Amino acid sequence: MWRATYPTVALLSLWFVMAITGSRACPSTLRLLLISDIHDDVAAVRRLRSLLERQGVLERIDVVLSPGDLTTTPCSRDSDVQRAYDRPAKRMLEELEAFGRPVFFVPGNHDPLSIFNESASGKETGAQNAHGRTFEVAPGLRLLGWGGSSAAFEDGQRVWEGWPYAESEVSSGLAA
Repeated sequence: MWRATYPTVALLSLWFVMAITGSRACPSTLRLLLISDIHDDVAAVRRLRSLLERQGVLERIDVVLSPGDLTTTPCSRDSDVQRAYDRPAKRMLEELEAFGRPVFFVPGNHDPLSIFNESASGKETGAQNAHGRTFEVAPGLRLLGWGGSSAAFEDGQRVWEGWPYAESEVSSGLAA
């Protein structure tokens, strides 16, 4: 029996929503493809791109957004651990760039620390890092981002620390 992974289900659900929306309603419509929590699943991203191409939906997408977790980097400040995930993160960004649309991303709590400082690939349809930055994605519509995660609590008890920033860093970053 075929067993779907969470990213596959999320990607296919997004495709379904886009497929039923039909053609562009007016020139001021902006169609976004949101791809989150990829966690190194190159095959799932390629399947989605192929499906969108076959259905004729890819050509109607204006911008690709990825709000984090390109990889499965452990929350560790060990430089060797972090370095091991630099290339997989860049590989996932290349897969998103292959959609041929502008890509905006923020690193998630499972992405290597180096990618938090990555600014852009330099290509027109390349991946732009929105962490701590703003971009105009359409006239009058700005995108701003902050990556990582805040501390999580359950029943008043801390389940995990914020990553890679302490809460005070998150607060000052968002305030800026």
